[in-house]
Amino acid sequence: MNILVYSRTVKKEYESDILTFVDKEYLFKNSDIISIHCPLNKNTYNMVNKDLIDLMKPNGIIINTARGSIINEVDLSTALNHGKIMGAAMDVVSVEPIEDTNPLLTAKNCIITPHMAWSPIESRARMLKICEKNIISFIKGNPINRIK
Repeated sequence: MNILVYSRTVKKEYESDILTFVDKEYLFKNSDIISIHCPLNKNTYNMVNKDLIDLMKPNGIIINTARGSIINEVDLSTALNHGKIMGAAMDVVSVEPIEDTNPLLTAKNCIITPHMAWSPIESRARMLKICEKNIISFIKGNPINRIK
């Protein structure tokens, strides 16, 4: 698998034989699966819209576990219903709880989960282990996962 990454902050030290930083348009044009992982702010609000979706391959899939309003839901729904892309999986939507009028509810090949992707027991156990490791390291005077 080749991993393409778009980020406002390119970290060249992470690039490798399988991971390459690219611009947004290149990412949407060349990816089979696009997974969204960014905060919602004025730069990312409706960032994924008709213009970017139109660049995608017909077998393209969008996954969003970040924030619902990063994707223009009308544009995504239209693309799905017209077969422009193959599918979408959303753990978030623009208004939660989801409203009956959300166009993704009737979109073809769209899976919507109730904003609980973090919920499985394995995820919670992993979070507790990380928390425990952070606390023990801090107490020992050797903090990890620090924000600088």
